[in-house]
Amino acid sequence: MPYVLEVACGWHGEQESGHRLYGYNCAPSLAIPFRDLHSALHEARIGTEDVLTLVVHLLCPRLDATDRGKTAVTLPSAIREDLIKAVRLTCQEWTKVKREDDLRARRGAAIREKLERQQRREQFTVKEAAWVVMEQAYMKASDNGRLPANARQIMYGARPEIIDLTGKAQPWTNSAYFTQTLLPDFMDAHAELTAGWDVVFDARGHFAEPHTGEQFGIGTLEVRKYIRNWQRNISMSCWTYTLKHEFDTVGPYHRYAYVLFVEKEGFNPLIERAQISQRYDMPVMSTKGMTVTAARQLIEALSQAGVTILVAHDFDKSGIEILDKFQSDTRRYRYSARPRIVDLGLRLDAARAMSLESEQVQYNSGVDPRANLRHCGATVEECAFLVHGRNRESGKWYGERIELNAMTSQQFLTWLEEGLVAAGVAKVVPDEEALLIAYKHQKRIAALQAALDKAQCELSVQEETIDLPANLAARIREKITNTTIPWDDGLWQVIWEEANDE
Repeated sequence: MPYVLEVACGWHGEQESGHRLYGYNCAPSLAIPFRDLHSALHEARIGTEDVLTLVVHLLCPRLDATDRGKTAVTLPSAIREDLIKAVRLTCQEWTKVKREDDLRARRGAAIREKLERQQRREQFTVKEAAWVVMEQAYMKASDNGRLPANARQIMYGARPEIIDLTGKAQPWTNSAYFTQTLLPDFMDAHAELTAGWDVVFDARGHFAEPHTGEQFGIGTLEVRKYIRNWQRNISMSCWTYTLKHEFDTVGPYHRYAYVLFVEKEGFNPLIERAQISQRYDMPVMSTKGMTVTAARQLIEALSQAGVTILVAHDFDKSGIEILDKFQSDTRRYRYSARPRIVDLGLRLDAARAMSLESEQVQYNSGVDPRANLRHCGATVEECAFLVHGRNRESGKWYGERIELNAMTSQQFLTWLEEGLVAAGVAKVVPDEEALLIAYKHQKRIAALQAALDKAQCELSVQEETIDLPANLAARIREKITNTTIPWDDGLWQVIWEEANDE
């Protein structure tokens, strides 16, 4: 059914009381006529005491009333989804204002409590401070809820406020305390507030289906995507047949000229959401730290095929050493030719330009780290930032570092894409020799597909008279028992036998 949905929201400082106007099919309603609007108002943080005007009006040829007075109607799913979406988008400025007001109120209460505690010579605990600033940190990391946010990104958003509230320069000795304890505990305790949060926790372990080839890491987004794609019923799409027109290729030839290496695997869901790999025709790889021998073999082979490796890393000692190890020989592996490596960063200038949060670091080695940093290509200024000096008591060197996670999700994507464009990454089109072969092949596929479509239309009429054979389930079970084949392969064997008998 066609429908028109109108939503408007506005407010000004002189308004003394709020107004809500609802209607459908050119008639006003005495109460909210759309049941699903209640949750949308709650999500938009619109209450009865709020000073704003909200207008919602729906035009539709047919609406099902839930009572004789026609004060409420049941909406079709498409209209219901658009209603919630329209209210969310129209009221997003109001929601932002209310969220900031709520945050200021909580922070004001937290500061008052802090002052009272200071008078009693007490301080906020790390947990108390984290719970005060957690929502603000998530909104900062996720671009106000628009993008997925890695748990460590949220940690970097929350840490400065936590330090301020607790007075502790290092509120935790291990970041896992925030990502694996404070953040999950906050989400459990505030289920309603965080219901719409898209927090990404790194995958741990894996899950693999039999027969289908479906497998994934057990992480937040991976599990969510898998459950969303469950199919309870066999899809009707299997009744139509489309010939494959894509070319099966393995390797860089005719597919890609650049590879993106990202030191942190935690950014993979964000990169996938932004479709970086598909938009730039570029594989994404990682090695969980220093490059292993297998990665070096791959890098050398790719380089010899004309592929350039773009390296994105933390601005710290490990990140700069990873970049250097990509290009240097090791005891276990020596390059026959220098690989094609381009440094995307993160480096000090870019980090300062984005005002990224740094953290203190202590080096376990008793040797001055600056010597190796200079050898790996760090500038004098970068060395001075990464290594401040040596602790006289412990004898250990100390300094600062800045992780990729210190960026918000949007900052990371903007920074990454600017680097890709600057490096010259572009979509791939093969040479004319390959295009001629591909053109001939796909012209043939197009002709075959037209003939197949015609045959499918004729067969669909015949299929209406087909009944389920007797004992089919038992015959399939006999085929697959004590074998490795699935039921659909067993069914195919039965059908093939019937076809040969005919």
